[in-house]
Amino acid sequence: MRSGGTGISLDSSRLAVFSLLGALTLFPLGSDVPIQSYKYVEITDAHYPVAVAFLNGGRELTCGSSTGKIHIWDSHSGLVRQLVDYKGM
Repeated sequence: MRSGGTGISLDSSRLAVFSLLGALTLFPLGSDVPIQSYKYVEITDAHYPVAVAFLNGGRELTCGSSTGKIHIWDSHSGLVRQLVDYKGM
């Protein structure tokens, strides 16, 4: 997996990794066994590194995309809380 962005939780216990193929996966720091995967449907031929960050004390996780969208997920359930399309703004 080629990393396109990473983020470490505020308590330094979790690592979020965005692959250049459009997957976002959460790992406990120091382990290669995933805790959670986040749905990230993106159809594009372009794959760019993006920012990955924890929000609201680690309760939410966010990252951008190569198509101009920002996803915000509940970090525990993996459900999408918000999808922002900023393309063309």
